[in-house]
Parts: sequence; C-alpha cells; structure tokens
Amino acid sequence: MASVVKLAGIVFVGMGSIAFAADPFAENVRTSPPRTPEEEQRMFHLPEGFEIQLVASEPEIDKPINMAFDAKGRLWVSGSREYPFPAKQKGKDTIHILEDADHDGRAEKITVFAEGLNIPTGVYPYRNGVIAYSIPQIHFFEDTDGDGKADADRVLYGTFGFRDTHGMTNSFRRGFDGWLYATHGFSNTSTIKGADEKAFSLTSGNVYRMRVDGSHAEQYSAGFVNPFGMGFDPEGNMFIADCHTQAISNVLHGGVYPSFGAPHDGLGFAPYMMKHEHGSTAIAGVVYYVAHQFPEQYRKNWFIGNPMTSRINRDSLIEKGSTKEARLEKDFLSCDDPWFRPVDVTLAPDGTLYIADFYNRIIGHYEVPLDHPGRDRQRARIWRVVYRGTDGKQNPTPAPDLSVADVTTLIDCLAKPNIALRMLAADQIADRIGQTAATALQIAIEKPLNVEQKVHAMWLLQRLDSLDDPVIAAAARDAEAIVRGHAMRILAERPKWIPEQYELAIGALKDTDPLVQRCAADALAWHPSSDNIRPLLDAMSKVNPQDSHLNYTICASLRNQLRAPDMFEKLPAQLSDGDQKSLASICLAVPKPEAATFLFNYLKTTRRGGDSTQFKHVTRYIVDDQLDSIIEVGRSITSRNMDEQLNFFKALQEGLAQRGKALSAPAIAWGEDLASQMFQVQSKDPKRVARLQQAAAEIATALKSARLETPLRNLLQDNSADANARAAAAKALASMKMGTDVLTRLLADPTQPNPFREQLANALSDTKSEAGRNAIADALASAPQTLQTKFAVTLASTAEGGNLLLERISTGKASPRLLLEPSVKERLAAAKIPQLDEKIAKLTKGWFPLDQQIQKLIDQRRAAYKSSTASPEKGALVFTNNCAVCHSIEGKGANVGPQLDGIGARGLDRIVEDILDPNRNVDPAFFYSIITLKDGSDVTGLQRREEGELVVFADTTGKEVKVPKSQIAKRILSQRSLMLDNFHELIKGDDFNDLLAYLLGKSAPKP
Repeated sequence: MASVVKLAGIVFVGMGSIAFAADPFAENVRTSPPRTPEEEQRMFHLPEGFEIQLVASEPEIDKPINMAFDAKGRLWVSGSREYPFPAKQKGKDTIHILEDADHDGRAEKITVFAEGLNIPTGVYPYRNGVIAYSIPQIHFFEDTDGDGKADADRVLYGTFGFRDTHGMTNSFRRGFDGWLYATHGFSNTSTIKGADEKAFSLTSGNVYRMRVDGSHAEQYSAGFVNPFGMGFDPEGNMFIADCHTQAISNVLHGGVYPSFGAPHDGLGFAPYMMKHEHGSTAIAGVVYYVAHQFPEQYRKNWFIGNPMTSRINRDSLIEKGSTKEARLEKDFLSCDDPWFRPVDVTLAPDGTLYIADFYNRIIGHYEVPLDHPGRDRQRARIWRVVYRGTDGKQNPTPAPDLSVADVTTLIDCLAKPNIALRMLAADQIADRIGQTAATALQIAIEKPLNVEQKVHAMWLLQRLDSLDDPVIAAAARDAEAIVRGHAMRILAERPKWIPEQYELAIGALKDTDPLVQRCAADALAWHPSSDNIRPLLDAMSKVNPQDSHLNYTICASLRNQLRAPDMFEKLPAQLSDGDQKSLASICLAVPKPEAATFLFNYLKTTRRGGDSTQFKHVTRYIVDDQLDSIIEVGRSITSRNMDEQLNFFKALQEGLAQRGKALSAPAIAWGEDLASQMFQVQSKDPKRVARLQQAAAEIATALKSARLETPLRNLLQDNSADANARAAAAKALASMKMGTDVLTRLLADPTQPNPFREQLANALSDTKSEAGRNAIADALASAPQTLQTKFAVTLASTAEGGNLLLERISTGKASPRLLLEPSVKERLAAAKIPQLDEKIAKLTKGWFPLDQQIQKLIDQRRAAYKSSTASPEKGALVFTNNCAVCHSIEGKGANVGPQLDGIGARGLDRIVEDILDPNRNVDPAFFYSIITLKDGSDVTGLQRREEGELVVFADTTGKEVKVPKSQIAKRILSQRSLMLDNFHELIKGDDFNDLLAYLLGKSAPKP
C-alpha cells in the first residue's frame, strides 16, 4: 500500500500505553476503538443524494488490497492477513470473487478463488481465471475444471523484489491496446522476464506493461516513488496515484519522473499535472470517473483514496492544451471512524464506485513498527457508493453479463457511457470472440453509434491484427479529435510504418487539437527517422508554454530520434540558432559521442559562454582523441569570467570521473591556474571570496598539486577566513601529506570554532598517520561533549584509531560515555577490533544506557511544550535552517530524506521522539553507508544514484558527494539514518517549541 510519511525515526507504542486522544485522527496508531461495519457505515459523510452500501466485510473476506471487475460483473478482490510480513513458507492470503445477483450492493455469494497466496497485490480477471501477483511472481491462476476455484497455477513474470512489502507491483489495468499495465513500488528492485527471456530491471517507482499471455513485458516509464493506483480516460491517457510526489500523474510513454535521488535522463523530469497536495503522502487508488450514474459535476473527476486521512479526495479537470491539470475540489467522502483506510477505488460497470477498506488502527508501514501488536489482521470491508438522487429512489442500471454476450451486444456496449463497461466489452471481443468479430467491427467504424464505439472498434481491429492501413489513414483525418488522437496512438504501437504513415504523423503535428499533436509526437518517438526532426523542431517552436505535456513529449520524441543510429549525420542542412539551441538541450539526453560532438561544435561556434552542463556531457561522451581539445575550448570560452570558468572546470572533472578517466596534463594545468587565481581573488562580497577560496582548495585536493601548498597554508591559518574554506584547505593539505604541523596546532586551539575543529580532525584522520591520531586523541580532553563524540567517531573509523580511543578511555583520559554513542560503537564494530563487546562492557560498567538518557530528554521536551506560546511562523524558519537540507514540506526543501507533508497527524509525542531519537526504527532504504577509499579517507552518506563510474551520496548536510567506483576500498552499510543525533543541542528552548508548532500544523484537514 502507498506510504504515508516516511520519517527516519519511529516509536514503538505498546498496546498498554495507548491513551485516547481528543482527536482520533491525530496519531498514526488510531486511539479510537474499532467499529462494526454497521457502525462505520453510519459515520460516512457524502454529498447530498449519495449513499454508501456495505458490499462485504469480515469474516467473509480478508483485508482488501486491489480490486477488479470481470465480464460477469463480479468483483475480484486480493486480500491479505500476512501483510506486512511476507510468509516464509506457503502464505495464507486469498483472492475472493464477490457476486451481487440482485444489484442491491451487498454481495450474496463470496467465493475463495485462490488461496495459499503471499500478500497478493495486483489482480486482473482473465478468461477462466485471474492474473495476480503473489510474492515473488505474477501468476495466472486458472479454473480448468469449472468448479469456480483455481486448480492451476502458471507463472507469467518474475522475479519481483519484496524487501518492502508496501511497495510491490500492483494496480493491474488493461489498456485500449490490450497490454496489461502495472506499477512497481518503492525501494524494491525487480528483474522482470517473460517467456521470450527478454529481461529488464526496475528499482522503486516505475510503470511497466505486459502481455496477458506471459510472452513479453517492457518498461513504460521511469521514476515515481511508490505508485499505487491506475486508470485511463477515454482519450487514452493513463493516470496513476503516487505517494511522495503527486496524488495524480498523467504518465507519458518514455517519461522520466522524480524519485528519491534518481536523476532524469538529461531531458528534465516529465511534468506534473497538479500543484496541490491532499494532506498526506498516503495515496492509494485513483479513478477518472467516466459514466452517467453520478451527476454531471462529478463526471470527468478524479477520485483518490487517502488512507491516512480516511477520505476519498476529489479533483476536477482543467485543460491547458493537451495538459490535463487537476483542480482541487471538496473531498468526496470522509469518515468519522479513523480506522477507515481506503486503499483502492474502482469504477464498476454499472457506474457506481467501489472502495477497498483496509480497516485498521495502523496504516503506516515505516511510521509504526511492523510488529506493532495494534495492527489489525481480521477486519476488512468493501464499500459501494451509489447516487440515489435527492428523493433517494434512483438506482444504477445493472450491467449485462458480458461473458456470454454475443458480438452484437458487445459491440453495442462499446458505445455505452461507462468506460469500465466499454473496456470489459472490448476485452471480451479480443479474448473470447476473436477474429470472427472483424467484419462487425469494420461496420462499427464505418457507421458508429458514437465516437467512443469507433475508437474501441479501431483498437480491437488493431489487437486482432485486422486494421487496414486505409482505415488508419481515414481515422487520422476524422472530424473528431478523439478519433485522430487514437489513430496516432495506434500508429505508435505498430512496429513498422509505410511511408504514408510517416506523413500522417508529421501532418498531425500541425493538428488544431493539441492532444492530437502530442499523440503524433509520441508516435514519431517510437519510429525514428531523420525526416522527423525538422517537423518536430517546428512543432516545438509553436507550443503553448502552458502545455507542459506537449512540450515534454516533443522533446522526448526528438531525444528518441537522436538516439537512433547515424542520425547526427542526417540532421537538416539548415539549422537556425533556435534549432541548434533546441537540439543542444536534447543532446543532454543522448549518451553517445555524436551528441557530444554536436554540443562541442555548438559551444565553439556560439561563443556565448555556453553551458557547463553541456560541457560536462561533452567531456563524458566525446571520443578520446578530442579530450585535450575541449579543454582549450573550455578555457577560451570562459576566460573572462572566473565563476563561469570554475563551473566549466568542475564539469570537466565530473565528466572525466563519470567516464573513469583521470585528469590529463592540460586539465591539471588549467586547474592549477584557476585555483591560483581564486586564492588571490578580491571582492566586496565576502561570500563570493569564501566560495571561490573553498572551490580552489577543493581543486587542490583533486590535483594534489604542491604548487598550491603556500596559498593553502595561508588560508588555513587565516582566522578571519570562512571556516568552510579553511576546512577545505585542511583537507587539501592532508591529502598531499602536508601541513600536519598546522593542522595539529589548530586542532588543539579551543578558540577555533567547533565545526572547524571537527573538520580538522577528519583531515588529520585522512593522513592515516600516528601523529594525526595522537593529535585527535589529545584533543578529547578539552573538547566539549558534542565535539568529543565527533572526535571519537573519527578515531573509531580505523582499527588503529579505535584501539587508541579505547586506551585513552581505559587510562581516564577520555569519557566512557563515548562508548555508549551508537555512532561510535558502529564505527568500532566496523573496524573489527578484537573482543570489542567485552572491552566496551568493562569500560562502561555503571554508566546509564544512552537510550535512558535520551528518553529522559524526550520527556522533558514534551512536558515543556506549550502550544499557547509557540510560534508556527518562527518554527517554519527553524525548519528551513535545520531540516530543509534533507526534508521537504509542501514542495519546499530537499528530497534527500522523506517528505514530511502531513507530519502533524503523528501527534506531539511522536514528533518529539522522531526529532530527538531518529534511529529507533530506520527503513533500510535510508541507511547511510560508510565508504573507505583506497587513499584511506572516509565518506559517509546515503547512496542516491550512479553516474557512469561515479557513485553519488548525500551527506548529513544534504550535499551530494561523488565518489569514483575505482577508489572504493570498502563499503559498510550502517543500520542508522543520516539524521543527526544531536538535534537536542542544535535546537533548544523556544526554537524547539516553535518547530513543534510548525510541524504539528502540517496535517490534513479533519473531517
């Protein structure tokens, strides 16, 4: 299920300690008692004229996860009692079939179709069975003997990761094209392979699609964090719900979307379609309502499950060209029972809305320990929302049984206003009727009842391999934009085009309807040709700036053209400055030498100062024999601007590192000259001076140039200089085994700023010298407690330093309390010191455990908080200064750690614990790594991504650190998060209370 807010710290609340709060929605562990289904039903709030009906509940079903209707109108539900722990042997989970013969909403017949499953997510009824996921594979569970229960099991696709059971593959939805689409969730890594043995791998959020026969699967888009929920609109747009990014996204084929630390492909991230949140990041299930059962104002609306706030959110549609923008509307449904957990929503063939209710005290996966005894495993509900009218007498029209319908009835259903019914009818024609329906479908295209029927008939002929080229050509020129758009979508799916079809797609780029233009650009993306480039460039120049989805799709299409073989040799002969600028931006998404050469020539000829990002791309991908020549061009382009020259030199460094190459002699000469200039810079802006001095020192570290020793020493000893710049100078000297005398003297000086002394200790540690270790150990005696811990961590990072630390503690020259610090103990353990546990136990005998001290502090801070005097406005500033380097709220801040939207729902006690004791329970996805490099230095950070031959980490300040793979000697995965242990020292008194007030105010509106 989609995640709520993933903070690093989690508190274990025993059942005996739960206190009933005034606000039952305020805690992740609900404090109100469970209700019977009948009691819960009376607690719902819906707009006038709507009614909610109980379809099924415990003990008839297990806790529901995903739902889907079949051609008979029956509801299939995957349910779990195993969640959140995967079964070690055979599971106990199920897939049920629910039948409502009299159409009153209540299921009279409930059948266990498949059992012995392991947290089944994703369910799609197919032929005489169901396609569903059960750890670790996608299966086809089949009823071969007709008794209504599965007796055959065939694996279709595998193998899927399940380390994180709330982020597994889910939301199986069949598209117009006959593919079965699905989402892939947070943190897991899966290698998916069908019968054709063509494998691809996914990590965390992604969208992919598969053939229902198990023959082939492929990635559809990249990115997202933890998608859970999917649907289509009549125009063929796919929408998914995703926690941690946006409640709704219109997924573009080949689009790359934001995720934790994952980069885009050079093109920039695919656009969002909404700018607002829904009060939490727990999003599960999305339906775009296309039917006539609900009143007009609720049609063309999105209904989104929000299990954290116990609501069904609603958004209406704003069209900005081809971009479908979501506009926030009043919530559709709320419930006074905080155990209501809507984890999936689906449109029924009769136009009603079904809701899977994972009814539970706890919905959070990481927010609450997985083994918390309060997690309910028995209660389960399915609800049906129907519009009865203001007089309460209206009823939905039952859908026909499509499983036995003839072709005429099925084709008539393709014209019905309900998209769920139309899609089911289409699948029946393709899967059951087959080729014999072709003639009737041709007639439906020639004399359709409406455009919807015509669109579905076209797609069905395509699926049956019976759609003639003239029919596509006629559809591409149809009077209705929706038909023209689908004609382009069909062309996108065809593996080969005749010449006339290129002309159709290129012509559609000039269509009066922007969605047709977008579909045409996407079709061209999968059929690259040099003849496509000129029309795409022309189309790009005319895009309405508000139409973000059209602009991105054209850019992505150009990307695909340029990625095709020999395309740069066939570029149009005449390229304007604007054309070249557009192609240069697209080249960043083309990882090949030809793109680098184009960019190199562009930078040389424009002489406008260029773009360092482009220069980095050139450096990474250009052929080897041109590397030195790009250095000359880079220097000449930026010679008049030191800041720009610095950006270009950094781009050179990073590009070379990504391709695994060292700096050449010309590159080193450029770096030395540039660093020398930056050490001498004078400016009225002290921040600029500090920034350039720090950059110069960092260049010196990379070059290890003795030529720069004197300016480095001068900077290090300048007490008036910026502390970060001085620290960078210290690191540079240490990397060259120089300046140990100065480093030692400054470390022992208590008048130096503590953060600077910490950096000095790190630098001395990097020298791996006995003198450096002794200097750090000597400094323990006079350092304040927080700095002592930092010094101890530095010493403990090596076996020699760790033994020295233990020796100093044993002789009374350092406090045994240091050995109670988790960060110190962790480093000592990694250093593999013999009999470590016995030594620590002996030295800390009689000392109170650190967790008791922390709990005392938590209790004190909790008791000191007074909402009447705390200022949320001032707390926002405290958050910005201390937390936003890693976390974001309402789109402001960084995404190193989890987003904190809706954090106020955790309540005061929990938030205090999360701040002051962030490592009580850490999701492994947020464990940091301790990296030892071959030169003996250390890097600590959370891995974000890989860039060629570089591994990118985020450190405790949120800054990215890039480490060459070739330089990594050892890597240890911590059991802790990057969140600092000493927030109690950094944020005190009124600041702490103001921060609490700010965070508590960031919760969803209450029912």
